Amino acid sequence: MDAGSGILMSTSAALPRIGVVIPYFQRQAGLLHRALSSICAQEYPPVQVVVVDDGSPRAAAEEITATLRTALPGLTVIRQANQGVAAARNRALDALGEEVTAIAFLDSDDYWEPAHLRTAAVALSRGADFFFANQRIEGTTTDCFRKQARRDLQGNPRPVPEAPEIVQWPGSVARLVIVNNPIGTSSVVFRRGLMPQVRFPRTLRAAASAEDIWVWWALLVRSSIIMYCLEPTGTYGTAGVGLY
Repeated sequence: MDAGSGILMSTSAALPRIGVVIPYFQRQAGLLHRALSSICAQEYPPVQVVVVDDGSPRAAAEEITATLRTALPGLTVIRQANQGVAAARNRALDALGEEVTAIAFLDSDDYWEPAHLRTAAVALSRGADFFFANQRIEGTTTDCFRKQARRDLQGNPRPVPEAPEIVQWPGSVARLVIVNNPIGTSSVVFRRGLMPQVRFPRTLRAAASAEDIWVWWALLVRSSIIMYCLEPTGTYGTAGVGLY
């Protein structure tokens, strides 16, 4: 039983120990603090959070209060010379401890609802290798799945027992990524053993989101089971993650 939610998490696999990867490059105050606060509020807390300050004009240290450090004992902050978001994510992946069995991504201008990691943990405990979730865009009330009329996602007939908001993708990886392309970086959680050395290709940084799509494809083609959440579990900020 998950103490935070009261929802029974009967499992077919061990509950994941989640590590969170956050690349950071911002000029606007308060964004990283908001993202980290949303992690503090998770009903299923992560075991580690790694923030890589990629030479940000506003240093990550300015956003991290003593209260946040106390609430996130697994918080690691790394500052490096500016190299771009792929390099920042890769540095964070390198810093994850051996105890981490699943990896979640959160961009520093985005934030999660309290149920996000719990929902991901349910999916992974039921056999999912790769999980993603519906999200909202900051300042709107329409969720991303419905806004883009992704009928394949809305009409999936295979809900997870005891968690009807989670469904299993029945189609091909090509149909999911090429036809629908519903996967937002800050909604992804995947089983680390799926591809332990996965890294974002820095050579694709000039093409918008190409680094992310390359990684999702590499993970998805290795996945036996792909699950996603129909209900929005997070919000995409509008400030954007800076690159340089």
